[in-house]
Parts: sequence; C-alpha cells; structure tokens
Amino acid sequence: MAGSFVLSLQNMAETLAISVPTVFDATRGRLTKKMCDDRLESWSAHVVDHLRMSIEVRGRENFAPAATYLVMSNHQSHYDIPVLFQALQIPMRMVAKKELFQIPFMAGAMRRANRNDLRRLKELLEAG
Repeated sequence: MAGSFVLSLQNMAETLAISVPTVFDATRGRLTKKMCDDRLESWSAHVVDHLRMSIEVRGRENFAPAATYLVMSNHQSHYDIPVLFQALQIPMRMVAKKELFQIPFMAGAMRRANRNDLRRLKELLEAG
C-alpha cells in the first residue's frame, strides 16, 4: 500500500512538472508542438520508469512517419496514456472530454490549444 502511494506521488509530481509550465506557456501564446512533444516524451518515460514497466512492441516499424493516425485507448488504467506514448513513439495529441474545459486553471490554455488543433483535425479528417 505504501509503495503505491509513493508511486502515485511520484507520478503526480511528474505530471505537475510538465503541466504547470505547459499551461503557463499556452496562456502566454509561447507553446509549440515541439515543446509539447518533448515534455510528453519525458513525462511518459519517467512514469513508465517509476512503474518499472517493460514494454514490448511489435510492428512499430509499420508506422509511416508522415502519416496521421487515430489511436484510441479503452483506459484500462491510469497508465494507458504514458504507455501509449512510450509504446508508439510518435507525436500524439489527445481528445479531452468537455468537463476538463471547466477546470479554471486549465480551461484557457486548453481552449487556445484546442482552437488550432480542431481546425487541423477537421482538415486531416476531410483529406482522409
């Protein structure tokens, strides 16, 4: 029990370590896709490392670097997202449920990021 509590604290600290500067940069209009990709890569690697998890992936070489993919997770645990980032090793963006847009300190940054991504998502889906 104490181990899982410590693990939860470590992972919350990792999440805050990327969330706070990301929200800050987004509200100031300074957030780039590269910054997001780098932070998500680092965060997911640390979370998976804390879990002492070994991930075996087959078929990753079949991903075309310039292609766009829709990846869906069934959220079997709190670790689906970091595991997906580490397993697939491709830049990803998340679709968020509308309730997350009601969290005061996240709402503005999410709306700003969402505006650009929705236009791009619509273009990608129509090109499909």
